[in-house]
Amino acid sequence: AALAAGLVGVLPRASEVPPADGESDGGGGYPARVERAWFVRDLPDRPGPLSAVIGANLRWYAVSPEGNLWRVPQSDPIDDFPPALSADGRMIGYLAGHTTYVLRDLTSGEETSFPEMTDGAETRADEGTWWLGGQNPGFWSPDGSRLLLRAHRWDDDRQVAYDLVLGTDGSTMEVREEGYPVGWLDDDTLAWLSIGRAGVALEATDLEGAVERRVPIDLPGSRMSQWSAALSPDRSRVALALSNSTGSLVTVSLSDGRVLTREHVGAPDSCPPAWAGEDPVFVQGTGAVSLDTAHGRQVMRVDAGLETTCVLVAADALSGERHRGVGATLLGVGNAWLYWHRQWALLGLAGASLAGAGAAVLARRRRRAGASRA
Repeated sequence: AALAAGLVGVLPRASEVPPADGESDGGGGYPARVERAWFVRDLPDRPGPLSAVIGANLRWYAVSPEGNLWRVPQSDPIDDFPPALSADGRMIGYLAGHTTYVLRDLTSGEETSFPEMTDGAETRADEGTWWLGGQNPGFWSPDGSRLLLRAHRWDDDRQVAYDLVLGTDGSTMEVREEGYPVGWLDDDTLAWLSIGRAGVALEATDLEGAVERRVPIDLPGSRMSQWSAALSPDRSRVALALSNSTGSLVTVSLSDGRVLTREHVGAPDSCPPAWAGEDPVFVQGTGAVSLDTAHGRQVMRVDAGLETTCVLVAADALSGERHRGVGATLLGVGNAWLYWHRQWALLGLAGASLAGAGAAVLARRRRRAGASRA
């Protein structure tokens, strides 16, 4: 009985979930722990809103608010092209194969495919109209109808970088901007991190690329990349992970470019920061990673067995409920060996119990046989 009770929450989770019904506002929360599952299958058609996608073992995995783990359905491991989650976790965009990009509504199951978007491999005859930029995040509009991606195409025999907006109605729109995309300020305004001779600035443009506002940022000597920035939920600030010796995590006002906070936390430059309410968070560690605030609060932790490289969260998820799960409730959510290895510990206990029961039965039979001969 004790063994059966202990196995609750340890046996493989269901690979399918009931289809999500109706519309969802997202914000369904996030798991305190993301565990390595024994059996991982492809993302169901209608699982409902997700809380995150994680890059691990050269693949991308989807994570539900309760901690269910599924593979993002790609024909081959395509770890260079991260999926994109909308703020409410309801929409996902991903490169489904070498030649097709997909936008999927995780509540209704509806898909929009873009076969002209490829991985850019020049060894195939079909190179596509656009090539998805490798190692670049994507950004959903607030209403979840459009996705901004970094892409390339040929222009007079030279490869030109564009920012491409894909619509769930099948539309495409090219946006030219020299900076790194940061996200959407509203459904018609894009935010960019501009880095050049004039210094670092945050720019707001319309969908045609016309600059509506430019806010200089005073961060001399700081190195930034496409992974550096994340807009706050209210779009009044931006969190910047700086590629310097201390991995500084900086928050900047979008109204005047003023640096509001600066923490030396070792934030990486290969995975973007995010926001948990009013606090910026960043991925810490390698393999056994956690999502932490600059003040040391651990928001989420991922099983070391997944060998995680990046965690991309849905913005609304971290404002929702923190789901602990049965295992975390019984054993705590610390980094104890027993928590992360309880499957094997309990299987070992089960094996030992069965072996002990078998030995007891055998001994009893031998005693009976000896008594009968006597």
